[in-house]
Amino acid sequence: MSSETTSVVLQCDTQQQPLICAALAEGLAAKWPELMLTLVNVSEAQESPEVNPQAEYTIRYLETSRSSNVLSGQLNWQDRAGPAVEGPVAGFSVMDRELQDRDLAIFTETLIETSGLPF
Repeated sequence: MSSETTSVVLQCDTQQQPLICAALAEGLAAKWPELMLTLVNVSEAQESPEVNPQAEYTIRYLETSRSSNVLSGQLNWQDRAGPAVEGPVAGFSVMDRELQDRDLAIFTETLIETSGLPF
């Protein structure tokens, strides 16, 4: 990726998944500090489902499973001119305890690494 700033909208359910959304935003910013990242609540994005015309890319987190010891989801993304791309489902689980906030960084790092984001 060039050194130019790339504008990205991250759509995530900030009401139901505030910690995951924050961890995703932190993970994306850590991996690509040159991104101009905007976190948007998915319910606001659903009112206007088109790709944000100001953003070069839109990323959306979709949770597929969550329990006290299992978390899985995927990142889907789209650029302004292209079709939507579905990332693979990534999961994280623990057997001997409940998931904790610190586990989210591991989960979101895996999610980001496996999603095929074009940056």
